Amino acid sequence: MTWPFENDTSAVTRRLSNARIGQNRFRNRLIGIIIFMAAAIMAFVSSYRTFQRRISLC
Repeated sequence: MTWPFENDTSAVTRRLSNARIGQNRFRNRLIGIIIFMAAAIMAFVSSYRTFQRRISLC
C-alpha cells in the first residue's frame, strides 16, 4: 500500500537498473572483442616468428 506522503521511487529505480543492464551488456561485448583481438594478434606474432625462424634455417 502506498501512502500519499511516501515517495514512490520504483519507476526511477527500474529505469536506472535497465540503463545499467544496457551499459553492462555493451561493456561485456567490448571486452570480448578486445580479448579476441589480443588473442588474434598474439597468434599472428607467434606464427610470424615461427615462419621467420624456418626461413633463417634454410
